Amino acid sequence: MVPNTRSFLPESGETSPAVDSVAEIIALYKRDIDRSLLRRQLARSPEQRFRDVMERQVAVEEFARAGRDARQS
Repeated sequence: MVPNTRSFLPESGETSPAVDSVAEIIALYKRDIDRSLLRRQLARSPEQRFRDVMERQVAVEEFARAGRDARQS
């Protein structure tokens, strides 16, 4: 059983009545999801999605390195 509480609401600053069910909580989150982005990603092959994740990881590591270098300078 889900308690009646505002803590389950998305952090959008909105004021709404307390949520009574899990289905209502899911509906609140679903309205803020761009499903076209999900469909586009799922249309790609697993290999394509994996390559994309790896490229992003390389970029994250480069940004982290640049941040460390900037702090040391």
